[in-house]
Amino acid sequence: MDISFKGVAQYNIDAGPFAVGRWSVRSCRQEIEYHGHTEAHFMYVPQNCAYVTEASGRQARNCSNFIFNPSQTYHRDRLATPGWFFSISLPSDFCDGGCKTPTAPTQLGSPQAHSAISRLIKICDQQDG
Repeated sequence: MDISFKGVAQYNIDAGPFAVGRWSVRSCRQEIEYHGHTEAHFMYVPQNCAYVTEASGRQARNCSNFIFNPSQTYHRDRLATPGWFFSISLPSDFCDGGCKTPTAPTQLGSPQAHSAISRLIKICDQQDG
């Protein structure tokens, strides 16, 4: 899998066809270079980390941000302060079976989605420790 996240991997776990990772960002530049992700992925940024996004031309919400980026997403999203984020990368053939995913970067705001990602992060953090 092509992992192209900007940050230092605290862990990056192969989970069957998926890759899950926790990434730390210690240095924050005003501008980050335009970069891309060939695979679709979910990205979670906790509330205490300032996140700047270009997704759909919207400002990041002033709370935790949980985003789905379809494959071939190119952007300059970044953390504006030191912090961390969590990612789940999907294999390029994940939706060949007919599943439907958004075609543009999408904020996931439901309490159920945030609860699910919080539980997954907790499990991965425990496995890494």
